[in-house]
Amino acid sequence: MFRNRSSATSDEMTREEIEKLIRPFIAGVVQGIYRFKTDRAFAKRQVAKYLRIDDDKVLEETHNLFADLSERAPYIKREGIASLTQILAENDAKLASFKAESIVEDRFVRELESGGFIKTFTGRTIRKSASLSHNGERAPHYSTNR
Repeated sequence: MFRNRSSATSDEMTREEIEKLIRPFIAGVVQGIYRFKTDRAFAKRQVAKYLRIDDDKVLEETHNLFADLSERAPYIKREGIASLTQILAENDAKLASFKAESIVEDRFVRELESGGFIKTFTGRTIRKSASLSHNGERAPHYSTNR
């Protein structure tokens, strides 16, 4: 369902390690969003399995809600971070001057978008419950090797 789609790294990770791990992770998130939005049967089975829901009406409503909320390009909403910071600052005054830009790194999403990777998932549909790699229209694979 991908509503919490942020990831974090530690200060100890090198730039090279971040490059190798985060870019393919974000590409996978993009593919997962696409699959969730376009393969309703698959998405509902996953929601049913992991949330232990067996009511088809609830599954349908859950899918519709999260399919509508999930954007194809998974940018972190700075407004959301700012809103959360305001709430947290009520108990910790040090957070009052916190700026979302100091922790948000969206260059991987920008690169995937500007390189056309995200656009390749716009407008396509998946037949039945086929996987991305076996649906007759092979989805592009994003490699970290440039």
